[in-house]
Amino acid sequence: MRFRPAQPGDLQEIMKIIRQAQEYLRSAGIDQWQNGYPSEATIRQDIEQGNSYLLTDNDGAVLGTTVLEFDGDPNYDSIYEGAWLTNSSYGAIHRIAVRNQLKGKGLATKIIDAVEHECQQRGVCSLRVDTHKDNQSMQRMLQKNGFQYCGVIYLTDRSPRVAFEKVLLPEVENDKVIGVGNTATIYEWSDGKVLKLFREDYPRNAVEKEFSNALAIKDFDFSKPNAHEIVSYGDRIGIVYDQVKGESLLDLALDSGDVENCAKVMADLHKKILQNNCSAGVPDYKEFLRFQINVSGITEGEKELAIRMLDGLPEGDTLCHGDFHPGNILMNGDIPTVIDFMNVCRGPYLYDVARTVFLVEYTPVPGGAIDRGAQLHLKKTLSQLYLRHMGVAKELIQDYIVIISIARRGECPHEYN
Repeated sequence: MRFRPAQPGDLQEIMKIIRQAQEYLRSAGIDQWQNGYPSEATIRQDIEQGNSYLLTDNDGAVLGTTVLEFDGDPNYDSIYEGAWLTNSSYGAIHRIAVRNQLKGKGLATKIIDAVEHECQQRGVCSLRVDTHKDNQSMQRMLQKNGFQYCGVIYLTDRSPRVAFEKVLLPEVENDKVIGVGNTATIYEWSDGKVLKLFREDYPRNAVEKEFSNALAIKDFDFSKPNAHEIVSYGDRIGIVYDQVKGESLLDLALDSGDVENCAKVMADLHKKILQNNCSAGVPDYKEFLRFQINVSGITEGEKELAIRMLDGLPEGDTLCHGDFHPGNILMNGDIPTVIDFMNVCRGPYLYDVARTVFLVEYTPVPGGAIDRGAQLHLKKTLSQLYLRHMGVAKELIQDYIVIISIARRGECPHEYN
């Protein structure tokens, strides 16, 4: 089968399919595509504007038709009783129909697949469509093909239509995967953005927390990608961020061996982050640590002692990144940008310094490391140089490190197996 743009000479074949669909809807008692709509003039305009597409067999016989538009549909500007899944650019499907004698053979799905491919080729990551509330077969077809019900829209004549949307992943074979992490895969998105798509089993509330944290810090004065929206893709959800191009500071340091410069870049950026205060909008650091201690698997007596020690630590309203290390810093030339806002919190600045020292120096070297001794030495050296550039003596953060190490057993239990 082929999927191609319609030409002026295809007009009558398209109209045959449209009239069959109009009769089918009339006989089913569905008040859609009646009173002469869509007319021959409408279809001719679709063809002239380059929005009309055909599904044909290998011999060129027309099997089905649809319209695909990328300029936005004014009827979709407002949606009621729900919300669209995305706020990004989208493709809009209209006037989809197949020959009567070929219904039930999966041709509508073939058309949807081809339309999705067309969108992905253009870097468009969302498809929208509407239909009549009584057109149950169309709704079943959409849901079968991964569309989600979003709400109700109104046509120009104020007729209501049920609206659906599907979020499209960029095609992997087009090198749209930017990176793969422990919890998510990063895909190139549209309009200079990326999609951080989390694993199916990743908790939705954790994604919402990261998104909320990113919004809470978006106006602070340091380089970071802004978060734009949460999107759903089947059973997975993700966050659309600004795309940041560059290489991680960690990779650059490992390649060059310049640990001194790595520590200086880290410290300079961290100082900019720690200049900000946030009395609301992000959780207190003790909430995070207390939760992790309670799920850490240590004895009840050990938990009680740890919580008591935690309660004795200072309060604070300094913005703490919570996961600040060279793997979360991207370098574009000389400009460092920090990413990953899952553990953003507020607290004393020494907590975030201690957290960075713990992540750099005390987290385990991967089991398959070629030269474990050399990596341990590098981690310790980087930690020491970072503290020197921060102007912080290690004795000042020792109590924080003790609590962080206990809480880490709850946060990352696999590190202690």
